[in-house]
Amino acid sequence: SVVISGDTRLEELGISERLQQECNAVVWDPAKGIENISQAEQAKVGVVYAEYGLTESGGVVLFSAAERGRSLSLLPE
Repeated sequence: SVVISGDTRLEELGISERLQQECNAVVWDPAKGIENISQAEQAKVGVVYAEYGLTESGGVVLFSAAERGRSLSLLPE
């Protein structure tokens, strides 16, 4: 399964809608509380919008907000 950040930039790019249609993806919803964590734990893929990429280490920088839960990038397998 796939869980997607509620970041509006993913919506504007059409990524959220496409993944929901093609992969039955679930969008992180701050109103769902602990249910979000459960969905992220069971997901195989978490889709987020990175703020910055670090070329030397291959890392990414993510900003956290209610609609962009940190669990999205940490919990999926």
